Amino acid sequence: IPLDFNDFFTADPEVTVVSPGEVVMTDSDFVSMVTLTNDPWYDPNIIIQAVDRTLTFDFEFLQGNGNVDEFAAYLFDADYGPVAGVLDNVFYDASASGTVSLDLSPWTGLMLGLQFELYDPGFLTGSSVTITDLALNDPVSASVPAPGGLAILFAGLALLVGRNRWRPTDTGCRGAASLVRL
Repeated sequence: IPLDFNDFFTADPEVTVVSPGEVVMTDSDFVSMVTLTNDPWYDPNIIIQAVDRTLTFDFEFLQGNGNVDEFAAYLFDADYGPVAGVLDNVFYDASASGTVSLDLSPWTGLMLGLQFELYDPGFLTGSSVTITDLALNDPVSASVPAPGGLAILFAGLALLVGRNRWRPTDTGCRGAASLVRL
């Protein structure tokens, strides 16, 4: 289930929603932290937890030359907010890229939020993070498919043909007339 970055909140001009499935955050000369948050109190139907459901996203964090910037993503309990209610997180303090997967199963029954942060303690510019393909993922069912109707039909026909082919021959006597021909 793809999630839309337009449903997230930011007050930072350094956050650009490129498309519903892509956002770019760059560090700032004026603030030390750039954030993008899904606050469930404003829209509780964004991150809906379920058993075996995961929240995934792809990212590319490019740390500028000489920077000590950090990228983090926090899954949080809405009752306590993104500071005190952190349930799970990922954190990078060097350039990195990949796919992040957060298991939502332990948090069934909670209203969840998600916050992305680009932290710049040194006020040097040049760092950025691109986040794409944010989605909720349910497990694929591993059910065994039912046999097809034609397969059952052909199996039945094969049994009938085989039964007739292997029927024992009649060697018994049918009466006196069959033994004597006049």
